Amino acid sequence: MLLLLRTVRHLQARQILNRLTRRFAPEPLMGDAPPARMSEGTPTTRSFLPRPISCLGSGRFRFLNQERTVYPEDFGKRKDGLLWDYNFHYFDGLLAPLPDYDAKARWVEQWLAHVPVGSRPAWDPYPVSRRVCNWIKWSLSSGSHELPGLLPSLASQVRHLERTLEYHLMANHLLANAVAITMAGAFFAGREGDGWLARGSALLEQQLDEQFLPDGAHFELSPIYHSVILEDLLDLMIVARRLGVGLPSVVESRVRSAADWLAHMIRPDGRVPLLNDAAYDQGPRAAEVLAQTERMLGPAPAPGDGLHYLEGSGYFRYRSGRLFVLGDVGQIGPSYQPGHAHCDMLSFELCWEDRPLIVDTGTSTYEISPRRSAERGTAAHNTVQLNGLEQTEIWAGFRVARRARVEDVVAEAGKISAQIRAFPAAWSRLHRDWRFSRGESMQIEDRILSNPAGLPATTRLHFHPDVKLAGRGDLWSAEGLQIRVEGALAVRNVEYLYAPEFNTLRTARCLEIDFDDHLLTQIHPIRSSHTKL
Repeated sequence: MLLLLRTVRHLQARQILNRLTRRFAPEPLMGDAPPARMSEGTPTTRSFLPRPISCLGSGRFRFLNQERTVYPEDFGKRKDGLLWDYNFHYFDGLLAPLPDYDAKARWVEQWLAHVPVGSRPAWDPYPVSRRVCNWIKWSLSSGSHELPGLLPSLASQVRHLERTLEYHLMANHLLANAVAITMAGAFFAGREGDGWLARGSALLEQQLDEQFLPDGAHFELSPIYHSVILEDLLDLMIVARRLGVGLPSVVESRVRSAADWLAHMIRPDGRVPLLNDAAYDQGPRAAEVLAQTERMLGPAPAPGDGLHYLEGSGYFRYRSGRLFVLGDVGQIGPSYQPGHAHCDMLSFELCWEDRPLIVDTGTSTYEISPRRSAERGTAAHNTVQLNGLEQTEIWAGFRVARRARVEDVVAEAGKISAQIRAFPAAWSRLHRDWRFSRGESMQIEDRILSNPAGLPATTRLHFHPDVKLAGRGDLWSAEGLQIRVEGALAVRNVEYLYAPEFNTLRTARCLEIDFDDHLLTQIHPIRSSHTKL
């Protein structure tokens, strides 16, 4: 009960009220569809980013790296796992290169025939939001608006979405609701369509102001979710431009700043770090989203070398020569919705010669399980842990009670440092600083500032599965870099599971370094002259 109370105290009153009233959600409103604003020349050449192939034919579907047979009569039934079900009802695969139009049309027709109106999870607001956008984009790409039953169902889904907005969750779910209603208002004409456009635009403008930080980051601080949201906004702009409909000016300004933030977060290999909830199969490649932004809004300056501190989100970036580092000195995320947050304060990723070397461990599942807890936990990140305790009080699949707090961030030329007040079970203070010198060398200093219970400390370095790690004791090497530690009580080379995508686990190596109250970790090229910092 205390755990629940410590979680609920951070929620907004509107979230609590909406959660209580959702069980009385009204039935979907049926009726005729308003006319579509199909401009001359429709269908248009597809300008949306392609999605992975998920409809494989013969009743086979693939989502989350799991392939299953789902016959039409089972489309509306629950399968194994809510997230797989949600993906099934998104219809992202309509934007995939395969199958052909006829197969996609049969897929939609079978869904219309076999999924009961209002059934769950198909008619949950988030799947409705994603499906509405995908059906509209597919209609503009293929002329599928002439498919019998598609437009009336689409209109009914938008009516239902308007009355079941996800104020209990807020954050990216409510933003997806706003994008879908706005896109439907751009797609449909007449009084009802104009009303959707007005109400969706108002909600969208409000949430863009609420959810984007001054440096351009989405406030849930997941680079993957940020990429998904940026693509959604770009798609909305494409639809609005194609149909001659205006959008609030804040949409374009947020797209520009969000793209600038994402450009800072891309590693040399074209991927983003797997910070917080992140899996590469759950969003578009960041480089493709930035290329789409450039096509829509023109080129933007690329981040330069050196240290860049993104103060709003609390991330930093350093690049010089062959060395590239991304680190986290930010807070846990929005206080009222930290469900996608991990215990990763003071963690970082490192690339060498354009390859990921030290990485975050990723996310393989959202199901409540020991695996989910482990992937959100402190030990899954490249940071300091005290005696197996968690930085922040995480529980269930998406719950957070008492939270760690970042304090005293200092960013200077070639150096960034921060301290955290963490580990609610035995409140302690930890300090870490990163120092960059001679271009391709770095040093990490960890200090335990306060440790009332005298708990032992461990810091971890998780290596990418393709990295060959060698050494022993205080001296190690990995792909041309030397790693030397000073102040270690013990160093262990242990196995861990790297999770780059859902339901995907790869064996890799991790250095676990025990220390008392001070640890120095130096990383530098093996073949270069090295001066101790």
